[in-house]
This record gives sequence, structure tokens and C-alpha cells, in this order.
Amino acid sequence: MMAKYCKNCGAELEEGMKFCTGCGAQIEQTPQSASTTPPSAQPTTLPPVAPTYPPAKKSKTGLIVGIVAIVVAIVIILLVVFFVFGGGIGGISESSFIGTWNVDMMGYTTYEWTFYSNGSMSMLYDWGDFGDSSITWATWHIENNKFYMGTLTDVDVPFDAGMDVEITDGGNTIELKYTIQSQEVTYYTLTKK
Repeated sequence: MMAKYCKNCGAELEEGMKFCTGCGAQIEQTPQSASTTPPSAQPTTLPPVAPTYPPAKKSKTGLIVGIVAIVVAIVIILLVVFFVFGGGIGGISESSFIGTWNVDMMGYTTYEWTFYSNGSMSMLYDWGDFGDSSITWATWHIENNKFYMGTLTDVDVPFDAGMDVEITDGGNTIELKYTIQSQEVTYYTLTKK
């Protein structure tokens, strides 16, 4: 007698089985010739077995959403750090200047400048042996990564083409520089107070 196989899963079937033991599919019965096997010799019927399926593929949607969320969080953190610590779109941010600074002008005179968010600044001059301290007010702003300042008591005229700005020491030092005869010169050095 030839062996029979399940049409659904290919498992070998025994004579008289009604369900496949591999996948649980119902077996088509072929008619048997009359009385070749006595009824007592026929195998007992097995209960149906639940089919087993290969594991379903996991959706990658959750992974993709997680990766996108992490990238968005990193971009937000970088933007916050950029704006808080001296960035701004296209370069230097005015928020980098807000506060009080000790100012050295080419090693000669010491000042104390306080920058306010409304675009004004106070300048306390310590003239040392040359005279008493004095205070004056001025306006200031950043434009195209250059620092501009004008006085309120006189005419609001910015310095010639503005001064280049270099922020160092984690935002605690700012150098304001002119380019004179093709050479960059640090005119003011501001140190966070």
C-alpha cells in the first residue's frame, strides 16, 4: 500500500485518518473496498489538532515612529542649545550678550557694560588715574554677525561697518574685533561678570 500525504501541509497520513496530525485539516476519504478490514481493526479517530502557523511578521511601524521621535527630540535639543548658547539663525544671537560684562579695551581702559534685551546698554567707565567713573547709555544690536553700538545722548550712529564677534570660553568671553588694513584687531574683550 502506498503512503498518503496531506494536501494542505504534506505530512504523512495513516490509513483511515480523518484529520491531519500536522495541520488539523480534514482528510478526504477514498472509498474502501467492502469488508477488506474488519471494523475492530480500524484505527481510532484522533481529535482535531489546532493548526500551527508560522509566526506573524512584526510591524516595523512602531520602530519607525520611535526612530522619528528620537530624531525630532535631538533636533529640538540642538536648537535650544544653539539659541541659548550663542547661536541664532545665521550666527550670533543677541541673547548671548544679555547681562553684565567686564570690558577691556585693548588693555588700556576697564569698563563695565550691561546689555539689556530691549536693545539698550549701560556703560560704566573707570578712568582710573585720569578721572572719576562715569556712566552713559547706548543702543546696541547684532546684524549679519556684527556688533553695532550708538549712544543715546548723542546721535545714534553705529561704529564703522560694525565689529566682528567671536564668542569663546562657553559663552563667557566675547571679543569684538575690527579689521584694520586687512588685519583683524580685538578692540574690546568682554568677560562675563
